[in-house]
Amino acid sequence: YAACLVWVIRRRFAATVILAGVVALTIALPAKRMGYQNLPSADRRVVEIDIDLDPNYDIELAEGVFNEIEEIIGARREELGVKHIFKNFEPRGGEIALFLYQEAEDAPGGKLPYTSEEVMNILWEILPDRIPGGEITLSTGQTSAGAGTGQTAISIRLDGDEAQTLNRYAERLVTILEQVPEITDVRTRNSRADTEIQLRIDGPLAANAGISPVQVAQTVAFALLGTKLSEFNQGGREIAVWTQFREEDRQSQSNLGNVMLRGRDGSLLTLNQIVTASKAKSPQRVQRRNGKNFMRITATAARSDLAQVRKSLQKVTDDFDMPIGYSVSLGDEFQNVEEDAANFFSTLFLSIILIYIVMSALFESYLLPLSILTSVPLAFIGVAWTMYAFQTPMDTVAFIGCILMVGVVVNNGIVIVDHINNLRRQGMDRAQAIVQGGRDRLRPVLMTALTTILGAFPLAIGGEIGEPATVSLGRAIIGGLAAGTVLTLVVVPLFYSFIDDLQKWIASYFVNLASLRRRDAES
Repeated sequence: YAACLVWVIRRRFAATVILAGVVALTIALPAKRMGYQNLPSADRRVVEIDIDLDPNYDIELAEGVFNEIEEIIGARREELGVKHIFKNFEPRGGEIALFLYQEAEDAPGGKLPYTSEEVMNILWEILPDRIPGGEITLSTGQTSAGAGTGQTAISIRLDGDEAQTLNRYAERLVTILEQVPEITDVRTRNSRADTEIQLRIDGPLAANAGISPVQVAQTVAFALLGTKLSEFNQGGREIAVWTQFREEDRQSQSNLGNVMLRGRDGSLLTLNQIVTASKAKSPQRVQRRNGKNFMRITATAARSDLAQVRKSLQKVTDDFDMPIGYSVSLGDEFQNVEEDAANFFSTLFLSIILIYIVMSALFESYLLPLSILTSVPLAFIGVAWTMYAFQTPMDTVAFIGCILMVGVVVNNGIVIVDHINNLRRQGMDRAQAIVQGGRDRLRPVLMTALTTILGAFPLAIGGEIGEPATVSLGRAIIGGLAAGTVLTLVVVPLFYSFIDDLQKWIASYFVNLASLRRRDAES
């Protein structure tokens, strides 16, 4: 180590060029390929099966569908590690929740066979591809998609004026997105449409007869739903009274068409004479945002790097033509990644400023702390290479690990620089003080770094299936401290010599300036 320091001090320009090359290589390779994502996931060991059914299903038919799916799962219950099955349904659909074993000791065979994500993928293969008049959707109970699974849930939002036009464009976009290799399982997240009978009023005929659309709507509502009359008082009790058509008269469309409406001149017309009935699809709910209809397209990113997925999707959305009043945008997942990165850099900048203020006061110098702070950005070289080597994307937890790492790296630099200053105050030459100071502080710096690195190893290795993902936190700390320690032992003394030269130049400049002014005053 002492020989290395001697070489660095004697060949400062060559050492600086080598350092610049390492930084450039890091930016070109791992920094662009290590990937970014949102919060890591915590596998809650739950798989949810949502089933939507058409309106023509009754409770008996729905029960048959749910029992069939439960039997398929029950046949492989032990293999999948399913502890409990919860079933809840009604004629329009429901859900089946599979609660997997949480602890390996409780599971058959003494180990957890699959993660929730793997169980979901197996269910996609063994469950029926289609249910007549129904649709199956599978999901996991993870708090956030990502860490360790390599898959992340993403969304794309379409906004527009008319819901039907929006539906057509959404179907076109889904077809295009299915060709994007970075994503899978592309689907629209709109509720299943109900089949209903719509009545279209003959405007001119109704106007001539003096029948308004409101009158038609009220008559149909009365026929099908009834209307509330005044409360009936009996024995001090108030009884609600409703009047409506008989059940058998409400079951046939032809009976509804025979309902009479009174015109302006007192003439009677049947409903069939002024309306045309037709069957049409109608959504169960209308979603609006900022006064416009919107719908979401969801997909699963086949890789954890949301930055790369964003580039591919942005190209698709930019080339997707939509008329004026309609737009397509990426979902909140991508915006959250950008916000997390922005918050991290602002927090890191604030921490560096606070550290600089404290060191400036302790060293009684504004320039000397800069030699120590050079170890902070250089420590991220280790973070980038570690995350890239282990294919671990950066996320919010990893950013927190980087903030924690900064304090330890700076402490090591302070130990070295402070000792170098003490040796120089004792009369030692600068070059000798740098080499001797590095040798004297090598052991405590390595002890501090190694104890922290070894303490973070359990986090970096990860735990059993189902435990919260802290892998990115541990790997960020280990990579940053390993590189930061090595660079602190070499780069901090190098920049210390540069800063010291700068201090001497500034001091001599002001001394010469003062002497020139003194001479001018004397002359």
